[in-house]
Amino acid sequence: MTSEYSKTLLSILRRSGTRRVDLSLDEEEDYQAVRLLLGGDHGEQKLPQLHRLLQDSTAPVRSALPRDSAATPGAQDLIMIRDAVYSPSNNEIYTSGRISLLKPTARLYCSQIIFNEKGDEIARNSLFINNKSTGDIYCNLPNVPVELLEKKIKVLLHVVYETSTSENDCRNGSDKPVLRSTVLEKETTAYVGDVILMPLEIHDPRFKGTYARKEGSINVCFARFPTAGEIADYYKREWRDKGEQRFLLESSGSAILKKGYTFKKVDPLLTGIVMDLNGQGGFLYNKDAVSDNFRIDTIVIGEESYSRLSWSFDEDWNTVIPDSVMTGSRQYYYELQLPFTYTTPGKEEKEHSLIVSSYNYPKQANSTHYKKIPTINLLWGCIAEGSLVTMEDLREVPIEDIRIGDRILTSPQKGSSIVVNTWRGTESELWCVKARGLQPLWVSKTHPFMTTTGPKPACELESSDSLITLKGNLPVEYRYPQPCNAAVYNLDLEKTHTFLGNGYCIGDNHMQNEINPKDGSVDVLDASPEYPEEVKLLRELFFNI
Repeated sequence: MTSEYSKTLLSILRRSGTRRVDLSLDEEEDYQAVRLLLGGDHGEQKLPQLHRLLQDSTAPVRSALPRDSAATPGAQDLIMIRDAVYSPSNNEIYTSGRISLLKPTARLYCSQIIFNEKGDEIARNSLFINNKSTGDIYCNLPNVPVELLEKKIKVLLHVVYETSTSENDCRNGSDKPVLRSTVLEKETTAYVGDVILMPLEIHDPRFKGTYARKEGSINVCFARFPTAGEIADYYKREWRDKGEQRFLLESSGSAILKKGYTFKKVDPLLTGIVMDLNGQGGFLYNKDAVSDNFRIDTIVIGEESYSRLSWSFDEDWNTVIPDSVMTGSRQYYYELQLPFTYTTPGKEEKEHSLIVSSYNYPKQANSTHYKKIPTINLLWGCIAEGSLVTMEDLREVPIEDIRIGDRILTSPQKGSSIVVNTWRGTESELWCVKARGLQPLWVSKTHPFMTTTGPKPACELESSDSLITLKGNLPVEYRYPQPCNAAVYNLDLEKTHTFLGNGYCIGDNHMQNEINPKDGSVDVLDASPEYPEEVKLLRELFFNI
């Protein structure tokens, strides 16, 4: 049975003629879709505050995912259906979706629904969470009937989230909360079997260093030159677009079908590449895929011929890296989804897809259409050139002269660790931090300082904080930002992830990855007391809408 809610979502997609619609809540049908997810009539009665917020949100909204090849949009809210597959081992269809917003939201409410080829709803699930910027939603259909196998299924993802009018350029007025909503669909074949001959061959992105390493992230370094012995996979030039660094990373690889199967075509419009900034939104490969990005040919292995599909996208994504990403170095998720059509030995035409991803898809782990790659680490220096690092023998050496293998102090208590990597970059803004009795230290905005209450980003230090230094615990005298065009450096240490710079105990690159600044979108919001009850009720109402 297909509910009124599901029928409304399907109608919206048919009306638009696209696979993604950013809903306009001034449209009656769009408004009703959100109203139903929020409990419908029962929701209006029991959650009047939430439904008043919905009524206040009925202004037009522009698309959140521009595809203008002349624009360089930077990060944006990322919403996607990641995969939908049939698992023969436990006889279930498994789907997943991902939401990564630019900032934490007080309300993130989602549904995922599976339809059969006739358009009948066969499974659904929901996700109602508060005060987060990311969410993962899964929907499983167990005990799949035989007649559903090798039939097309449709997966819908509907997302409603709270934002503010100040973050929407399509609406004027004071800064107040509003709801925004998006619905998207993915069509796939429920079961296609493993027609891929062997694991996907990935040329980019992957580990490219001359060193042997099986774990960790793929390191991409921007706007800087490598230092002696530096470990990195990609070095990208400085390329500014209105002051912001453009994102550069190649995407290429190939797949081979089993004997007798033949690649027929790829639909460039359905191919997508994204970089999920893991709580800071994400960005797309902002160029339209074209036929030149793909090649179908024949490869001979031994004495047998096989059909091969290769793909290649140039490094320029036509988008820029947000400042919040440039001032840190966290791990991000890459994903390429490449749908294709192929013919079987019996000349039957079918559809399948290839997925290359930093996400972990446990259900697809043994499937050859899916290739897991490491997360992507965007690396920048953090500490100004000329800053003095205290060595194990108490000598002070400029940070730019530190080399892999050097042993340096990790704390005023004289512990030491070995440098395993060094980083060099440039920053357009540095923060000056000074404790009483010490020379100042210039660092990037979010570089962590060790205080008596734990690590804190430079931008959050206060006069009441006590900094751990070579001269003891000292109060912060001042800290302030200043525009510049400075060379900056950072270190990776073998074990303990702190060292001494200009006498201050500060974090290395590993700690930089872990620190969560309050103004960064990896933060969470303070919970409102009514949200737990609201979420509990919405979960109860969801399977009745």
